[in-house]
Amino acid sequence: MKHVYMTLILSFVLASCAVRINYLGSTSAPTENVDVYVDPSAIKRPYTIIGKGYPASVGYGAVVNSTDKLQRKAVELAREKGANAVLFQDYQVQHNGTNFYAASRTDSLGKGVITTTSGSVAPIVTSGRNIFFLRYD
Repeated sequence: MKHVYMTLILSFVLASCAVRINYLGSTSAPTENVDVYVDPSAIKRPYTIIGKGYPASVGYGAVVNSTDKLQRKAVELAREKGANAVLFQDYQVQHNGTNFYAASRTDSLGKGVITTTSGSVAPIVTSGRNIFFLRYD
């Protein structure tokens, strides 16, 4: 019985470390070679966007931050879906308004009570990553 529990725990740990990309788009015959781009101006051939990828949440809603794993998974998925290239584009959108963060801490030292307060104001920014799957024309 202990062996069954250890297998289940190991399965959950490995699954939580896996990179998943949800794919939305068309599929054609699998391809062998997949080019990787981070700038659309570097693509010198005509192309069509055949799909879009969305990094999936893994383990408690966290999105994978390992760009190396994400790139490997995107290339693997591109081969399966028949794409010739993958284009990664990061984005940041600044929204109206600001975030205000404040923290206070009170410590009791040998000579009395000391209260420390700090704060910061920052713009509201949403960031993310677009993954485009391309097929050369």
